[in-house]
Amino acid sequence: MKIAFVHSGKAYLPEIKAYVRYFNAQEGYEAEELFADDKESIKSYNVIWRFQGVDLQGTSKDQILIHEYNSLSVGRFHSQKDLLKKLLNVKPQGRIFLNQAVKDKYNFRDKVPYLLRDMGIAEEFFLKQEQKDYDFVYIGTMAASRSIAVFLDHLIKHFPKYKVLLIGEPSAELYQQYSKFSNITFTGRLPYAEMPQVASKATYGLNLVPDVFPYNIQTSTKLLEYCALGLKVISTDYTWAREFQNQVQGKFFFVNKDRSNFKPEQLERFDFQTPDVRAYTWQNILQRAGLLAFLESLKR
Repeated sequence: MKIAFVHSGKAYLPEIKAYVRYFNAQEGYEAEELFADDKESIKSYNVIWRFQGVDLQGTSKDQILIHEYNSLSVGRFHSQKDLLKKLLNVKPQGRIFLNQAVKDKYNFRDKVPYLLRDMGIAEEFFLKQEQKDYDFVYIGTMAASRSIAVFLDHLIKHFPKYKVLLIGEPSAELYQQYSKFSNITFTGRLPYAEMPQVASKATYGLNLVPDVFPYNIQTSTKLLEYCALGLKVISTDYTWAREFQNQVQGKFFFVNKDRSNFKPEQLERFDFQTPDVRAYTWQNILQRAGLLAFLESLKR
């Protein structure tokens, strides 16, 4: 069975590499990542697995179509965007959702089979680094919604001797404003394979997720990766992070909304506990999800 994981190329989707690696290790399966504009190549696959998006075209009648909803829409008119996906998308043979909360929000009323598949951790992140060149590391989007500038101002004021590493693509304004500080380092966008080696040189991992819907109900891949690296986790306070901490019996430092508790003395006194997250490797996540049985059921 040949599977094409099809996406626009605009979003960062680490799960695709995990899927491709997983299915190519299974007997009788062949998987590849394709861009949506490669329409000729798409015709040669048995399964078309799309990351939504709006899908008006569907597939040929002899192909299995799967729609994956790995997040909810964000930004202005996010509810309307999700409603359009629900109303306009062609009906697939199967659907994949990040978790129950995402499934419930879309609230499809048909009887299309579905599967829940949470985010996982690449094996490369299970790396322990003894040499620590930085105090804080932040990986990910530096959009205004993450309040990076607010946190950097706080660190400059209250942690002037602490070194900060930022992995990701900053806006020109953010870079210009903060790169002049000797204790703040921007790496820019790094190849995924290089991230663990660089990020592991920090002591604390900053998980800066706004406590607003839908961010606060979605899995933070970066928090999982910080745990895999053995970093001490500092996080904004929101639903998913609290629930995950309790689930894995970890102990993360949650920053108050006004950041009043985020000071060196509080960090030094805090009893951090970084949980063992081996159960969340992509191999384990995909195995537990029952992907092979799900695909076989769609063939009938």
